[in-house]
Amino acid sequence: MSNDYYKKKLYPSNLGGTGINEPSYFTVPKNTKKANRESFYAYLKTGPEHKKAFIHKDKWSGKEYKFIAKKHNNGEYRLTNTSEYLKQDIKAHPNDWISVEKITSNKEVQYIMEVTRNGEPINNHVEEKKKKAEAKKEAKKRKIVKKFRIKEKKVFNIIKKWVRAGHGRKAHEIIPKAQIYVVTFTIEGRTYVYVGQDSKCEKSYYGSSPIMEHYEYVFGEEIFEKKIIIDVEKIRQDNLNALEQKHIDDYKYHAEENGWHSLNYTGLKLVK
Repeated sequence: MSNDYYKKKLYPSNLGGTGINEPSYFTVPKNTKKANRESFYAYLKTGPEHKKAFIHKDKWSGKEYKFIAKKHNNGEYRLTNTSEYLKQDIKAHPNDWISVEKITSNKEVQYIMEVTRNGEPINNHVEEKKKKAEAKKEAKKRKIVKKFRIKEKKVFNIIKKWVRAGHGRKAHEIIPKAQIYVVTFTIEGRTYVYVGQDSKCEKSYYGSSPIMEHYEYVFGEEIFEKKIIIDVEKIRQDNLNALEQKHIDDYKYHAEENGWHSLNYTGLKLVK
């Protein structure tokens, strides 16, 4: 395998001047690193009828471009048909440098090229992928945030949950029906227990404690195991509170005996 290469500084004329539709080209230096332009490409006679096509591949994207080599009357070797690469894909600027490497292996020849600016390769294809990836990440982030906000509205409806747990009710208020329940769950090898009351008697209610809200929000309600301790009917709110406190105390003792953790240490005063 043998390698040779050349570098060429790009000028405004190489990029079609100022007109976006003007053709671009660049001249091949007379001497390459190891030889000359004739051996790098081919010996060409002067005149447009002697032009020859050479496939060049961008080093970073792998995209192939067909450049046309011509020898002008002044002896210059010019590569034309370069607008797609230099102006559209790479968006080269004057004073950028284009380098072309010729790799010969088993009689197979490849021309690998890249454009550099201030010594750094211009890699618009990678940049595009990076921007797309960032846009995709941002879209995913917005979707997750939106999902969490919807979930927050659904899960963190504290006021409604406080009312059904007895908060804000008068002591003598009669509750048509209610339940005292216990919820247990295990996270990272630790078991937690929570006792509460529910005046709506719904299976999917796990308490008004912000701590319970947090665990439901993070891990989902599937981690909870709920058990109804007692069903009651037509009971005063103060009596329901007392019944709840009795079972809270019982489960605090049960948690202490079993190495569990009771979560019944938050909340507001239940009656006015």
